[in-house]
Amino acid sequence: MPKFPGDMGLRLRRMSEFTARQEDVYVCGYPKSGGNWLWEICNMLLIGNTEYVKGNKMLAMLDFCDQEHFDKMRSPRCLSHHLQFEDIPPDVFRKGSKMVYILRNPKDVCVSHYHHHKGLVGVYDYHGIWPDYFEMWLEGKADYGKWSTHVKGWERGIKEHPTAPIHVIYYESLKRNFDSEVHRLAEFLCLPRNEPFFKRLSEKCDFAAMKKGKTKVGYSEEERQQWRNGEIGFLRKGVIGDWKNHFTTDQNKRFDKVYEKEMKDSKMHIVFE
Repeated sequence: MPKFPGDMGLRLRRMSEFTARQEDVYVCGYPKSGGNWLWEICNMLLIGNTEYVKGNKMLAMLDFCDQEHFDKMRSPRCLSHHLQFEDIPPDVFRKGSKMVYILRNPKDVCVSHYHHHKGLVGVYDYHGIWPDYFEMWLEGKADYGKWSTHVKGWERGIKEHPTAPIHVIYYESLKRNFDSEVHRLAEFLCLPRNEPFFKRLSEKCDFAAMKKGKTKVGYSEEERQQWRNGEIGFLRKGVIGDWKNHFTTDQNKRFDKVYEKEMKDSKMHIVFE
Protein backbone atom coordinates (compact mmCIF):
# COMPACT_ATOMS: atom_id res chain seq x y z
CA MET A 1 0.00 0.00 0.00
CA PRO A 2 1.20 3.56 -0.59
CA LYS A 3 2.42 5.68 2.29
CA PHE A 4 -0.78 7.68 2.77
CA PRO A 5 -1.29 9.86 5.88
CA GLY A 6 -2.71 8.22 8.98
CA ASP A 7 -3.01 4.55 9.88
CA MET A 8 -3.62 2.75 6.57
CA GLY A 9 -4.08 -0.60 8.26
CA LEU A 10 -6.76 0.78 10.55
CA ARG A 11 -8.44 2.57 7.65
CA LEU A 12 -8.66 -0.64 5.66
CA ARG A 13 -9.94 -2.62 8.64
CA ARG A 14 -12.67 -0.03 9.13
CA MET A 15 -13.69 -0.26 5.49
CA SER A 16 -16.34 -2.82 6.45
CA GLU A 17 -17.96 -0.09 8.57
CA PHE A 18 -18.02 2.53 5.83
CA THR A 19 -21.42 4.16 5.33
CA ALA A 20 -22.38 4.49 1.68
CA ARG A 21 -25.24 6.43 0.09
CA GLN A 22 -27.54 5.24 -2.65
CA GLU A 23 -26.65 8.26 -4.79
CA ASP A 24 -22.91 7.58 -4.57
CA VAL A 25 -20.86 6.87 -7.69
CA TYR A 26 -17.51 5.12 -7.23
CA VAL A 27 -14.71 5.39 -9.80
CA CYS A 28 -12.63 2.23 -9.31
CA GLY A 29 -9.59 0.65 -10.90
CA TYR A 30 -5.96 -0.31 -10.54
CA PRO A 31 -3.73 2.77 -10.13
CA LYS A 32 -2.69 4.67 -13.27
CA SER A 33 -5.50 3.24 -15.35
CA GLY A 34 -7.12 6.60 -16.13
CA GLY A 35 -8.98 7.10 -12.87
CA ASN A 36 -8.23 10.82 -12.53
CA TRP A 37 -9.52 11.50 -16.02
CA LEU A 38 -12.65 9.39 -15.54
CA TRP A 39 -13.33 10.94 -12.12
CA GLU A 40 -13.48 14.42 -13.67
CA ILE A 41 -15.85 13.15 -16.37
CA CYS A 42 -18.16 11.52 -13.81
CA ASN A 43 -18.19 14.66 -11.67
CA MET A 44 -19.22 16.77 -14.65
CA LEU A 45 -22.02 14.35 -15.51
CA LEU A 46 -23.29 14.19 -11.92
CA ILE A 47 -23.15 17.91 -11.24
CA GLY A 48 -24.39 18.92 -14.68
CA ASN A 49 -21.69 21.44 -15.54
CA THR A 50 -18.28 21.30 -17.19
CA GLU A 51 -16.14 22.95 -14.53
CA TYR A 52 -13.09 21.08 -13.26
CA VAL A 53 -13.27 19.95 -9.65
CA LYS A 54 -11.40 22.32 -7.32
CA GLY A 55 -9.31 19.67 -5.65
CA ASN A 56 -7.79 16.37 -6.67
CA LYS A 57 -9.11 12.82 -6.64
CA MET A 58 -7.13 11.92 -3.54
CA LEU A 59 -9.71 13.79 -1.45
CA ALA A 60 -12.40 11.47 -2.83
CA MET A 61 -10.53 8.20 -2.21
CA LEU A 62 -11.80 5.73 0.38
CA ASP A 63 -8.23 4.46 0.82
CA PHE A 64 -6.91 8.00 1.51
CA CYS A 65 -9.51 9.67 3.72
CA ASP A 66 -11.56 8.64 6.75
CA GLN A 67 -15.33 8.25 7.16
CA GLU A 68 -15.69 11.64 8.89
CA HIS A 69 -14.36 13.36 5.78
CA PHE A 70 -16.90 11.70 3.50
CA ASP A 71 -19.79 12.31 5.90
CA LYS A 72 -19.32 16.06 5.35
CA MET A 73 -19.68 15.79 1.56
CA ARG A 74 -22.96 16.66 -0.12
CA SER A 75 -24.73 14.18 -2.37
CA PRO A 76 -24.34 13.06 -5.02
CA ARG A 77 -20.80 12.09 -4.05
CA CYS A 78 -18.38 10.97 -6.74
CA LEU A 79 -15.90 8.87 -4.75
CA SER A 80 -12.98 6.70 -5.79
CA HIS A 81 -10.70 3.88 -4.70
CA HIS A 82 -8.12 1.34 -5.88
CA LEU A 83 -9.43 -1.44 -3.65
CA GLN A 84 -9.58 -5.11 -4.50
CA PHE A 85 -13.14 -6.24 -5.15
CA GLU A 86 -13.34 -8.19 -1.89
CA ASP A 87 -12.39 -5.05 0.06
CA ILE A 88 -15.31 -2.95 -1.21
CA PRO A 89 -17.37 -1.78 1.79
CA PRO A 90 -20.45 -4.04 2.14
CA ASP A 91 -22.72 -1.01 2.49
CA VAL A 92 -21.95 -0.07 -1.13
CA PHE A 93 -23.75 -3.25 -2.20
CA ARG A 94 -26.53 -2.82 0.36
CA LYS A 95 -27.27 0.71 -0.86
CA GLY A 96 -26.98 -0.22 -4.53
CA SER A 97 -24.43 2.51 -5.21
CA LYS A 98 -23.11 2.63 -8.78
CA MET A 99 -19.53 1.65 -9.57
CA VAL A 100 -17.48 2.41 -12.68
CA TYR A 101 -14.43 0.17 -13.19
CA ILE A 102 -11.77 1.36 -15.62
CA LEU A 103 -9.27 -0.97 -17.30
CA ARG A 104 -6.11 -0.08 -19.21
CA ASN A 105 -3.38 -1.90 -21.09
CA PRO A 106 -1.07 -3.08 -18.26
CA LYS A 107 2.07 -2.19 -20.22
CA ASP A 108 1.02 1.46 -20.26
CA VAL A 109 -0.07 1.13 -16.62
CA CYS A 110 3.39 -0.11 -15.68
CA VAL A 111 5.10 2.82 -17.42
CA SER A 112 2.70 5.36 -15.93
CA HIS A 113 3.20 3.83 -12.48
CA TYR A 114 6.97 4.21 -12.89
CA HIS A 115 6.72 7.93 -13.67
CA HIS A 116 4.24 8.34 -10.81
CA HIS A 117 6.72 6.86 -8.35
CA LYS A 118 9.55 8.98 -9.76
CA GLY A 119 7.54 12.19 -9.65
CA LEU A 120 5.66 11.98 -6.35
CA VAL A 121 8.65 12.52 -4.07
CA GLY A 122 6.48 13.51 -1.11
CA VAL A 123 5.15 9.95 -0.92
CA TYR A 124 7.79 7.74 -2.54
CA ASP A 125 11.03 9.65 -3.11
CA TYR A 126 11.88 6.88 -5.59
CA HIS A 127 15.16 7.27 -7.47
CA GLY A 128 15.32 3.91 -9.22
CA ILE A 129 15.71 3.39 -12.96
CA TRP A 130 13.21 1.88 -15.40
CA PRO A 131 14.77 -1.64 -15.71
CA ASP A 132 14.67 -2.07 -11.94
CA TYR A 133 11.14 -0.72 -11.62
CA PHE A 134 9.95 -3.00 -14.42
CA GLU A 135 11.13 -6.04 -12.45
CA MET A 136 9.53 -4.79 -9.24
CA TRP A 137 6.19 -4.06 -10.93
CA LEU A 138 6.14 -7.39 -12.75
CA GLU A 139 6.55 -9.17 -9.40
CA GLY A 140 3.64 -7.22 -7.91
CA LYS A 141 5.80 -5.22 -5.49
CA ALA A 142 4.30 -1.85 -6.41
CA ASP A 143 1.21 -0.19 -4.89
CA TYR A 144 -1.84 -2.44 -4.58
CA GLY A 145 -0.02 -5.57 -5.69
CA LYS A 146 -0.21 -7.38 -9.01
CA TRP A 147 -2.28 -5.84 -11.79
CA SER A 148 -3.52 -9.29 -12.84
CA THR A 149 -4.72 -10.10 -9.30
CA HIS A 150 -6.66 -6.84 -9.14
CA VAL A 151 -8.28 -7.25 -12.56
CA LYS A 152 -9.13 -10.94 -12.15
CA GLY A 153 -10.56 -10.24 -8.71
CA TRP A 154 -12.88 -7.61 -10.17
CA GLU A 155 -13.79 -9.84 -13.09
CA ARG A 156 -14.71 -12.65 -10.70
CA GLY A 157 -16.56 -10.26 -8.39
CA ILE A 158 -18.64 -8.80 -11.19
CA LYS A 159 -19.59 -12.29 -12.32
CA GLU A 160 -20.56 -13.31 -8.77
CA HIS A 161 -22.64 -10.14 -8.24
CA PRO A 162 -24.69 -9.93 -11.46
CA THR A 163 -27.22 -7.50 -9.99
CA ALA A 164 -24.64 -5.02 -8.70
CA PRO A 165 -24.67 -1.80 -10.80
CA ILE A 166 -21.13 -1.95 -12.19
CA HIS A 167 -20.10 -0.35 -15.47
CA VAL A 168 -16.81 -1.47 -17.08
CA ILE A 169 -15.01 1.00 -19.31
CA TYR A 170 -11.73 0.57 -21.20
CA TYR A 171 -9.23 3.43 -21.26
CA GLU A 172 -8.38 2.85 -24.91
CA SER A 173 -12.03 2.92 -25.94
CA LEU A 174 -12.58 6.12 -23.97
CA LYS A 175 -9.65 7.69 -25.83
CA ARG A 176 -10.74 6.53 -29.28
CA ASN A 177 -14.52 6.68 -28.95
CA PHE A 178 -14.95 9.38 -26.34
CA ASP A 179 -18.44 10.61 -27.28
CA SER A 180 -20.04 7.18 -27.49
CA GLU A 181 -18.38 6.00 -24.26
CA VAL A 182 -19.53 9.10 -22.37
CA HIS A 183 -23.06 8.62 -23.69
CA ARG A 184 -22.98 5.01 -22.42
CA LEU A 185 -21.65 6.21 -19.07
CA ALA A 186 -24.36 8.88 -18.75
CA GLU A 187 -26.99 6.29 -19.56
CA PHE A 188 -25.61 3.96 -16.88
CA LEU A 189 -25.73 6.82 -14.38
CA CYS A 190 -29.28 7.66 -15.49
CA LEU A 191 -28.13 11.19 -16.29
CA PRO A 192 -29.43 12.25 -19.72
CA ARG A 193 -27.82 15.45 -21.01
CA ASN A 194 -28.44 17.47 -24.15
CA GLU A 195 -25.97 17.48 -27.03
CA PRO A 196 -24.56 20.99 -26.33
CA PHE A 197 -23.63 19.75 -22.83
CA PHE A 198 -21.87 16.68 -24.24
CA LYS A 199 -19.99 18.88 -26.73
CA ARG A 200 -18.69 21.14 -23.94
CA LEU A 201 -17.79 18.12 -21.83
CA SER A 202 -15.88 16.61 -24.73
CA GLU A 203 -13.89 19.81 -25.20
CA LYS A 204 -13.09 20.22 -21.50
CA CYS A 205 -12.18 16.53 -21.08
CA ASP A 206 -9.82 16.37 -24.01
CA PHE A 207 -6.72 15.15 -22.18
CA ALA A 208 -4.45 18.07 -23.14
CA ALA A 209 -7.15 20.62 -22.27
CA MET A 210 -7.87 18.94 -18.95
CA LYS A 211 -4.21 18.73 -17.99
CA LYS A 212 -3.79 22.46 -18.63
CA GLY A 213 -7.07 23.49 -17.00
CA LYS A 214 -6.80 21.17 -14.02
CA THR A 215 -3.28 22.38 -13.24
CA LYS A 216 -4.68 25.89 -12.79
CA VAL A 217 -7.54 25.07 -10.41
CA GLY A 218 -6.99 21.61 -8.98
CA TYR A 219 -3.96 21.78 -6.74
CA SER A 220 -2.67 23.79 -3.80
CA GLU A 221 0.90 24.97 -3.35
CA GLU A 222 1.34 22.34 -0.63
CA GLU A 223 0.30 19.62 -3.09
CA ARG A 224 2.70 20.95 -5.73
CA GLN A 225 5.57 20.66 -3.29
CA GLN A 226 4.91 16.92 -3.08
CA TRP A 227 6.01 16.56 -6.72
CA ARG A 228 9.46 16.70 -8.24
CA ASN A 229 10.12 20.26 -9.45
CA GLY A 230 6.55 21.15 -8.51
CA GLU A 231 5.20 19.44 -11.63
CA ILE A 232 1.89 17.70 -10.83
CA GLY A 233 1.93 14.25 -12.45
CA PHE A 234 -1.59 12.88 -11.96
CA LEU A 235 -2.25 13.69 -15.64
CA ARG A 236 0.97 12.99 -17.56
CA LYS A 237 0.66 11.99 -21.24
CA GLY A 238 -2.67 10.26 -21.57
CA VAL A 239 -1.65 8.38 -24.70
CA ILE A 240 -2.03 4.81 -25.91
CA GLY A 241 1.17 2.83 -26.45
CA ASP A 242 3.73 4.85 -24.48
CA TRP A 243 5.09 1.51 -23.29
CA LYS A 244 6.86 1.19 -26.67
CA ASN A 245 9.12 4.07 -25.64
CA HIS A 246 10.28 2.18 -22.55
CA PHE A 247 10.06 -1.61 -23.05
CA THR A 248 13.04 -3.40 -24.54
CA THR A 249 12.38 -6.38 -26.82
CA ASP A 250 13.31 -8.74 -24.00
CA GLN A 251 11.10 -6.96 -21.49
CA ASN A 252 8.17 -7.13 -23.88
CA LYS A 253 8.62 -10.86 -24.41
CA ARG A 254 8.84 -11.51 -20.69
CA PHE A 255 5.81 -9.35 -19.99
CA ASP A 256 3.78 -11.19 -22.63
CA LYS A 257 4.77 -14.54 -21.17
CA VAL A 258 3.67 -13.51 -17.66
CA TYR A 259 0.46 -11.98 -19.01
CA GLU A 260 -0.47 -15.11 -20.97
CA LYS A 261 0.10 -17.26 -17.89
CA GLU A 262 -1.77 -15.07 -15.39
CA MET A 263 -4.63 -13.92 -17.63
CA LYS A 264 -5.25 -17.03 -19.72
CA ASP A 265 -8.78 -17.54 -18.35
CA SER A 266 -9.79 -13.88 -18.37
CA LYS A 267 -12.49 -12.55 -20.69
CA MET A 268 -11.41 -8.93 -20.33
CA HIS A 269 -10.66 -7.41 -23.75
CA ILE A 270 -7.36 -5.66 -23.14
CA VAL A 271 -6.01 -3.61 -26.07
CA PHE A 272 -2.23 -3.36 -26.34
CA GLU A 273 -1.91 -1.17 -29.43
